Amino acid sequence: MEKSKVHKIIKEEVAIFLENFEYNDSKKLKNYKPTDVMKKNASLALSSIEKNDLTQSGGNEGSGIRKANNIVNGEDMNHGMLKRMKAFFDNNIEKYNSEKSVGKNINNSGIIQTWNLWGGDAGKAFAEQQIGSLNDLNKKRKKVRRDISVGNGTGNVKRLIDTNYHRKK
Repeated sequence: MEKSKVHKIIKEEVAIFLENFEYNDSKKLKNYKPTDVMKKNASLALSSIEKNDLTQSGGNEGSGIRKANNIVNGEDMNHGMLKRMKAFFDNNIEKYNSEKSVGKNINNSGIIQTWNLWGGDAGKAFAEQQIGSLNDLNKKRKKVRRDISVGNGTGNVKRLIDTNYHRKK
């Protein structure tokens, strides 16, 4: 293969890589506003805590009071914050469901207070929906880029990354 063809292929593949990097980086810059239901849940949790704080601060998640104040104030959330919210809900769903199943509520359960500080069930649904829609969009864009890269003269992408394919000498 001629040196100029190799350079052309590398240049085109690098352009595709950079485009992918820019998209992944730009999704972090998008901001999301908390919903009214999330604000209501966080506000109720803050009121409950003023009367009887059962939350436990410590660990990576903290008590959630700062998160609740941010939600109540309608502050923007970025992609990283949504991922942390989703991780919080994923990590605590079993404890939350266990407390709910025995009849506990926001006034007598620390995990339910903390759950609602993070926006409650509405916050969980919001984080999952936003992250899911970004993942779906990313998959669609990757497919389009993959189709373009195969059709624009760069050759067979599978062959380019196949470790069993060897160039003829």
